[in-house]
Amino acid sequence: MWLVATAPPVYVIGTAAILVLSLIFIQRPDVGLMLLLVARASSDASLGTFASALVVQQQRITTLLSPNTALILILIIGGGLFLISRGLPFLSLPAGQVYTVLLLIGLIGVMRSDDLFFSLNEWLPALGSLVVYALVANLFRAPSRIQRAIDVLAASFVLPAMFGFYQLATDQGRFLSIGVRRIHGTFVHPNPYGVYLMIIFSVF
Repeated sequence: MWLVATAPPVYVIGTAAILVLSLIFIQRPDVGLMLLLVARASSDASLGTFASALVVQQQRITTLLSPNTALILILIIGGGLFLISRGLPFLSLPAGQVYTVLLLIGLIGVMRSDDLFFSLNEWLPALGSLVVYALVANLFRAPSRIQRAIDVLAASFVLPAMFGFYQLATDQGRFLSIGVRRIHGTFVHPNPYGVYLMIIFSVF
């Protein structure tokens, strides 16, 4: 059993945000996808606050109670239902069938894993990326929508950049060795922050 210390402000705000985002995603998945893009770029920064509001006996905060897991589930469920209800293709997309086969193979590995929760937490983002691929391919065809997505990507960069510059200026970040620190911005680790920066710089 998990021991959970109630923290109404955190739960109320988090639940309300999830409900609003879910409704937006179901009605306008293109808008929901861009909101998720902005939220995900800074959602890791909320993990510390979220974790401090909980007293968990088993270390599952990063798997079942993570705000990032909620975002991924909204994407998978909302985006998947939209694609199915509209009959929009994803298997016929370039590499769509290969990607689906790889996901199924990965799911077999998840079911055979010694730690189901950890493995599922690692597999869900891969499933979410297939949903993102199908949504983007079907909803962002017009140049104006592509430009709008790039504008939103720029907006999502504001908080990670501010956190990164602050850590750099104040000599904060993850300690690597004497005199060497790696900044991580709004992410929990420098590696995903580096991947995010690579995407940002590549696009712009």
